[in-house]
Amino acid sequence: MNTTAALPLNDDQDSAWKELLDEFFPSFLEFFFPEIHQDVDWSFNYVTLDKELAQIRPDLPGGTLYADKLYKVRMRNGKVRWILIHVEVQGQAGSRFPRRVFVYNYRIGEKYPGVEVVSLAVITETRRPVKGRYEVHNWGCSLVFTFP
Repeated sequence: MNTTAALPLNDDQDSAWKELLDEFFPSFLEFFFPEIHQDVDWSFNYVTLDKELAQIRPDLPGGTLYADKLYKVRMRNGKVRWILIHVEVQGQAGSRFPRRVFVYNYRIGEKYPGVEVVSLAVITETRRPVKGRYEVHNWGCSLVFTFP
């Protein structure tokens, strides 16, 4: 059955996706973002930052991010990165999705100065490609935010 609107998930389904991401985070990155997986030093434990993510959650119109996770990892070069993952489950990202990803990324950086955040997105909708780009241009002032 195809639908054009995002299907709401109950708390159990949302929790299941978050638990899967926690349990299989290295495999998730290896499958969806292999170049990032290669750069992570997996000899160090990664840390789930749910509390930090909850503090910056934007209250934006246009749908719900059903499963979103924030992790702290150590890279092979010794730097620490926070990886923000957005997963839209059984739905379309919609035209406002890139802005939501930008807002999450910006708010983490604002609340935790000096933290380098990498935003990633996985969309289950397959009928049309989703542009991982948010941009605004007005009178010579531009903002461009891209994410895989």
